[in-house]
Amino acid sequence: MTAIFAVADQQIPPHPSEATWILVDTKKLVLEVFRGSQKLISFEQISIGQGGAAEDRVRGDKKTPIGRFRISRIDRTSKFHIFMELDYPSRIQVERALRNGMISREDYERIRNAWREGEETPQDTPLGGHIGIHGLGTSNAMLHAMSNWTQGCVALTNSQIDELITYVDVSTLVVVV
Repeated sequence: MTAIFAVADQQIPPHPSEATWILVDTKKLVLEVFRGSQKLISFEQISIGQGGAAEDRVRGDKKTPIGRFRISRIDRTSKFHIFMELDYPSRIQVERALRNGMISREDYERIRNAWREGEETPQDTPLGGHIGIHGLGTSNAMLHAMSNWTQGCVALTNSQIDELITYVDVSTLVVVV
């Protein structure tokens, strides 16, 4: 594949296979689903964290993390209707957080040990956790339409998340730019 997507001032190469993957554009507030380089569907007027988006985030800053993640778990009984948890933080984010003094050596080792054991990344470090893509549940649809309201997640309407779930599964790649 030679095509390159220019998104949010970054060049994102298409996924190397024909696998389905998600692109979240935090500037345009659009979530797109691709199979390889072919766009399958686009969801507009998504919401992100109240603090905007950033490569580095800490617990409580309400920022949506930028990076490459995978869907690690899907909860169809979430208070947000459907919750697709991402494997945040990524290895790159953890390494950078240690270098920049955002996490302790102890937290760094806890995270690495979880990865080695195939367990969920600890969600109680200074980097925060429970980042994902979700619906509204009973949240205010007007608020969703007017502002970025989440604590750092990506939010869609309930009908949008119902449609999105038909395209993805655990391990689907999610690229947030």
